[in-house]
Amino acid sequence: MKAATKRASMATSMRNVSVSVPGRAILQGVDLEVAPGECLVVTGRSGSGKTTLLHCLAGITTPDTGEVWLGSDRLDSGSAARRARRRLLNIGLVFQFGELLPELSVLENVALPARLAGSVEAAASERAGELLEVLGLSDQQDARPATLSGGEVQRTAIARALVNDPWLILADEPSGALDDDNAQTVGRLLTQTAKSRGAGVVIATHDPDLVELGDRRLRLAHGRLAAL
Repeated sequence: MKAATKRASMATSMRNVSVSVPGRAILQGVDLEVAPGECLVVTGRSGSGKTTLLHCLAGITTPDTGEVWLGSDRLDSGSAARRARRRLLNIGLVFQFGELLPELSVLENVALPARLAGSVEAAASERAGELLEVLGLSDQQDARPATLSGGEVQRTAIARALVNDPWLILADEPSGALDDDNAQTVGRLLTQTAKSRGAGVVIATHDPDLVELGDRRLRLAHGRLAAL
């Protein structure tokens, strides 16, 4: 199967997914599909379950009922090690505060997922350097995260999420620690990534400006998704 054809078949889907904790249903029978190249934005109040939704899509949280699929690969089944391997190879994660490793340089942070996936150091570093150039961070390759601005941290996190050319990119409140200008930059980078790489992108956010960037916009409330 050609790469483009394969990627075109890699829709992400949740089927009747429910997650509960004692005394509370977080997700209730959620159905969702994210097409390759689509940017989906999910909004909702704090505590509405947006992070749980992303964690189910990433195979971090196993739902009480239902199924999560990336193409023909079921993400909610198998051992924790197998789910972690699928996540490493196929899913890019962007967190609110970047979550970079402080002891590593910017280049090393971006290259790390490629190294963990089995790439030799030279190839991983070359790929990381290419992404940092695209994101305007070539001059920060040797810097440590503590010296970066908030916007630079998030751009580094996006580069790290892209280094293994994932099918799916999940961003949890990616603009929460940024000023308006940097928030817009990060939002545009994520949406442009969906178009240019054919990856599905799901952004969970409170930011109304980011919400407007989505191809589709959903609200999560009382455990259920509905169109805005």
